[in-house]
Amino acid sequence: MAYRARRAAAVLSALLLSLVCGACAVISGLDGYSQASCPGDCDGGHDETPVPSDSGTEDAPPTEAGCALGTPANCSACGVACSTSTGAPSCGGSACTYACNAGRQDCDTSTAPNTDGCECAGSACCGTGCQTIHTSGIASPMNYYDCNTTGNTTQTQAMAACTGTGGTGCSAKNATCGGILGFGGKSTSAACGMVGGTCYCWVYSGQNSGQANAGSNGCNIACGSGSAWN
Repeated sequence: MAYRARRAAAVLSALLLSLVCGACAVISGLDGYSQASCPGDCDGGHDETPVPSDSGTEDAPPTEAGCALGTPANCSACGVACSTSTGAPSCGGSACTYACNAGRQDCDTSTAPNTDGCECAGSACCGTGCQTIHTSGIASPMNYYDCNTTGNTTQTQAMAACTGTGGTGCSAKNATCGGILGFGGKSTSAACGMVGGTCYCWVYSGQNSGQANAGSNGCNIACGSGSAWN
């Protein structure tokens, strides 16, 4: 009788515990039970383990409170980085400024946040725009920069080519090229000057117009063919 009483008491205990825990206890025998399937605590408590969040905070961009504002990496706002490819950047608070590499210019300084670096090649800016690159027609330098459009048909353009390549003593010259004994020749005009110890003439009308060539004695037009310039 004592054994049967103990078995009945165990069954009753398991049933009461099942009611308290919301049916989470599993009767595993007449003299025992298991709480393996109970998600919480059968004494009335609950699991305090936090549920992992999938809010994606690890991949979220940095906030202004989480970055060093006013630095080249975070100029004006987090993640707004100044360019480092054409000069050494610094941040003025709302816009990047640059110590440009040789041959580069930062011409859009008034456009914040100015993250494109020293965007222009050349020796100066044309307002907020870049200079035009020109073909010199001589061996060195092969190119020059100014704020004029390309072209090789006017004296102004020829003079710009002479000064743009570093020429000294640049001046307008005229000659008659071709013909026989001074007859039937073609009136030719150019701008001539000394570049690196050599005289060059940039012809803009007449024979070999649009070409640059080595000049004659006294740095005058030699009437020979040369290379195209613009």
